[in-house]
Amino acid sequence: RAARNARRQIESGFTTVRDLGARSCLDAYGPGGIAYNLKHAIADGICAGPRILASGLAITVTGGHSHWMGREADGADAVRKAVRLELKEGADVVKFMATGGIATQTSADRFAAQLTLDELTAGVSEARRAGRRTAAHAEGPDGILNAIRAGVDSIEHGSYLTEQAVELMKRQGTVYVPTYAVRERLFREGRGAGVPEFIVGQVERAIEAHTESVRRAHRAALSVAMGTDAGASLFPHGQSACELARYVELGFTPMEALLTATRNAAELLGVGDRLGTLEPGKLADLIVVDGDPLRDIGVLSQPSAIRLVLIGGAAAVDREGLLGRRIGSALE
Repeated sequence: RAARNARRQIESGFTTVRDLGARSCLDAYGPGGIAYNLKHAIADGICAGPRILASGLAITVTGGHSHWMGREADGADAVRKAVRLELKEGADVVKFMATGGIATQTSADRFAAQLTLDELTAGVSEARRAGRRTAAHAEGPDGILNAIRAGVDSIEHGSYLTEQAVELMKRQGTVYVPTYAVRERLFREGRGAGVPEFIVGQVERAIEAHTESVRRAHRAALSVAMGTDAGASLFPHGQSACELARYVELGFTPMEALLTATRNAAELLGVGDRLGTLEPGKLADLIVVDGDPLRDIGVLSQPSAIRLVLIGGAAAVDREGLLGRRIGSALE
C-alpha cells in the first residue's frame, strides 16, 4: 500500500514529500517507521515514488496524541533520547506532538498542550545539534505557543492560530502548514461517510477557527508551506493539490498558493538550495500541465492533467510520450 501511495504522489505531480509520522515496522532495512523503508526502496529502484524526507515515529507523551504509532517520552531527558533514537534510524526531520488532536480520546480538551515547553525545547535543541529540521503537531493556542517558543521550524495544523502566535512566528521565522483541505472535507463529508462521531464533532467545533487561522496567516504575510495529512480519513494520496484550491478560496492568489508547494516548502525542508524553483544549478524537478494553474488552480487537482513529471531531469511520469516525441523531432 505504501508503494502504491508513493506512485500516486508522483502521478499527481509531487516530486518530493515529507512524511511526519509513520507506523513502526521491521523488514530488511531494520526497525523504524514505514516511511524510512519506503524511502530506501524508492532510492534503490524497487518502486517508483517521490523523494521522501521522513521523520519516522512522532514523539509524544505517554498516552498522548497518536501514542499508538509514535514514540512515547516524558521529561526533557527522555525526549532528548527519543530524538536520538529517531536520528539513529535515519530521521530527516523530527516531529513532536505538542497538543492533542481531532483523534485524541485521552483528554477532555482534545487540543490541550501535551509535551511541555521544557520537553519541546530539549527535543528541538537535540534535533538542531544534528542539523535536522523540526515540526510540531499543534492545534490549541497554548501548545502552539509552546512549540513556537521552543524553536520548531513549522506548526502543523494550527487550528487556533492567534494573533500573538502569528506575530511570534513572523519574528522567529516559523512556517505555518495548515493541512486545511482534509479538515474542510471532514467537515463537509465526514458524517455521511461514517467517520467516527468523536472526530467529526471535533472538526465541526474547530473548523471556523481553523479557517480564520489560515486567513490570519495570509493577511500577515506569514510563510505558509503546503501540507495535507494525506492518508487521513477521506483524504487519500494523490489528491494533495486540493489544498492549493482551498488556499485560493481563502484569499491567496494562485501564484501565492503555488509558492506554498514549491519555494516555501523547499525552504522549510532545508532543500531550497537545490529544489523549489527553476534556476541554473538546481535539480530539474518540474511538471507539464494541460492547463494554466494561474487561471484555474483546480487543474492541478486533476491527475489526468499532469502530463509529464520530471524528477532530477528524469521522466517519472510521461502520460503521452512527450519526451519521446520531442527526442524524435530533434533527430529528424
